Amino acid sequence: MSINAPTDVPNCIAWFNASAITGKNDGDPVTTWFDLSGKGHDITQAMAGFRPVWKSHVLTMKAMPTVRFDGVDDVLASPVNIYPHVTDITMFVVFNPTVLASWDIMGEGTPGNSNSPGAQVNRFYGNVGPVTLGGGDQIDYRNFVTAGGVNMLTYRNTKATTTGEAWINGVRRAFNGGVTQNGTIDNATASPFYIGLGTERGGAFPGDIAEAIVYSRSLTDAERLDVEGYLSARYLPDTIAPSSEADGISFIGTHMYRKRKVF
Repeated sequence: MSINAPTDVPNCIAWFNASAITGKNDGDPVTTWFDLSGKGHDITQAMAGFRPVWKSHVLTMKAMPTVRFDGVDDVLASPVNIYPHVTDITMFVVFNPTVLASWDIMGEGTPGNSNSPGAQVNRFYGNVGPVTLGGGDQIDYRNFVTAGGVNMLTYRNTKATTTGEAWINGVRRAFNGGVTQNGTIDNATASPFYIGLGTERGGAFPGDIAEAIVYSRSLTDAERLDVEGYLSARYLPDTIAPSSEADGISFIGTHMYRKRKVF
């Protein structure tokens, strides 16, 4: 089925949408990015020099608004851990990086080095193998991210099976099974939720973030596809598809699109 908003899927605990930011002119700093989930998990920045800016329309995002981070020290964060003592998590983020590197896009604590989950582009770099190898050989999924273009990253962590997975633009690119570092989540130490700059191996995120969503459970594949379909319709070009797809038709999750012809 299709959804009208991320909150149509149960257990949405944080939802940040740049289109919902009001009262700003293009380039104005963002002090608070309000949470639309109804849980009150707003993220803020008290220091003027560390605030990202609001952009009224970014062409790569179908001319939609974004929050732009400088890649140096811009960060928005909640005052507390927004998902304490959960065992599963699913995250989505739509972003447009200016350069390819390892970044901490969103998460809590020190994902990758502790038991807190996060949606870092470096999360699956160096310790997670391709789906077909189940974590054997290493893969850098930055190879599938486009600098200067729109990207949708999905991250799902399931404690029961100690499994971490990542999808980029609807295609699963990384899988990690049976590795405690990325599969066990206990959040014994509360850490603030952030977007833009965490405390992991990666650096500050450089570029635009249009929308970010967090669920306090491991979504089913059907639910994941519903959220990806919602985000795809808003931001992704209709022609994004695995390279093996036949010319003329694109698939994003369970959604089929006909490519436009240009004469």
